[in-house]
Amino acid sequence: MPEKKEKQSKPELDPTMVAVLDDINEAAYFALLTEEERQEEEKRLLEQREEIRKLRSGAKREEGLSEPERKDKEKEKAKLEVEIAEKEQEAKAKAPDQLQYNNEARRRARNEADKGILTENSGELIELFEQAMKVPDKERCAVIFGKLCGNGNENEILNKFYFPSNSEGIKEFGEEILVRKLGIGRQDMLSEMSAWSSKNEEKNHWETARIVGMKNGVWDWLDKGERDDKSGKWTWKDPENHVKSVLSTVGKKQPGEVAKKFSYLAYGGDIPLKNGEKKFKISPLGVAILLYLGEAMASFIMDPKEAKEKMPKDTINHLYQERQLLRDAGVSEIFLTRLEEAVEGAAIKKDQKEIAAQAIKDWHSREEAKPEAGEDFEAGDAGGAEVKTEDLAEKAIRAIRESRKK
Repeated sequence: MPEKKEKQSKPELDPTMVAVLDDINEAAYFALLTEEERQEEEKRLLEQREEIRKLRSGAKREEGLSEPERKDKEKEKAKLEVEIAEKEQEAKAKAPDQLQYNNEARRRARNEADKGILTENSGELIELFEQAMKVPDKERCAVIFGKLCGNGNENEILNKFYFPSNSEGIKEFGEEILVRKLGIGRQDMLSEMSAWSSKNEEKNHWETARIVGMKNGVWDWLDKGERDDKSGKWTWKDPENHVKSVLSTVGKKQPGEVAKKFSYLAYGGDIPLKNGEKKFKISPLGVAILLYLGEAMASFIMDPKEAKEKMPKDTINHLYQERQLLRDAGVSEIFLTRLEEAVEGAAIKKDQKEIAAQAIKDWHSREEAKPEAGEDFEAGDAGGAEVKTEDLAEKAIRAIRESRKK
């Protein structure tokens, strides 16, 4: 029989921890814990609250007491109040130790889980993830998912578990797989998701970047959702904050950089179908990027032969699938014409080349005429960029809504 590993002892919480939780934000504290730890802490706190209630009620004046007894009770009450106040002060100093313990314990567990993962191959990593789920080993699963994001392969594991490889899909994966099935604390998941989405940003997978923000010390999705308890399905608010946060940075990039370096996963994601195939769906963010930069990007797909060198082939092909939606949304006709010519192999007329060249000149002129740029959005911030992100976000979201009605 294998020997049981001795659990590392946790710092004991003071009986008056309730006072501390009011100071450090009780929601944030509990969100750092796993479901099992949260239940244990809630049970302990209920007992602590009951202890404090008894201490306080024990000092109350009782009917039928003689004057000497009443005075003794008053003295007892004063003594207890001093004792409670002292304990509350001590607990305030101990609370950060508990929070620090939780964070350090998770770091140690994830560092240990990382040691045994020697592959970078996405297929092998997904297989390891599935094996870890069966144990279940939540720390190992978290490490593997982070590696897949770092490799630019988060879309593969999302589709493997039948989630769309877009902003909604990665949020559902976090809530359903990481939190519900593996038992990772929700705040822990969201904190990690902030780091994971930064890796997606580095890979120019903007659709799954900038999806988390912090408010009042608590992590949450930029655009929140609700889960139906009966069906288990999530419905998400329109991703207005996500679109604006990304556009505040992407809108400042050169059109050539966007055209050449952005894969199709910057504009949307794949929806896994029952027959095992996938269907690309452009997102409100993808529509908004092309509304703003599409005309200037046209010159980078002017010639079908050169297009493969200037804009990634898979990006051209995926955007081509959504050309009607993009046309209905008001994306530059010059861009869409170049897109169609690159896929269909049609010849580009000389006058069209001149129009496209003029389009990028006009874009540069507009950029030079702009006022000095403000600071980038912080995650969770939804205002203050020089790009008219609100108008673009609203227009893009409206276009997606209309396309779904058809």
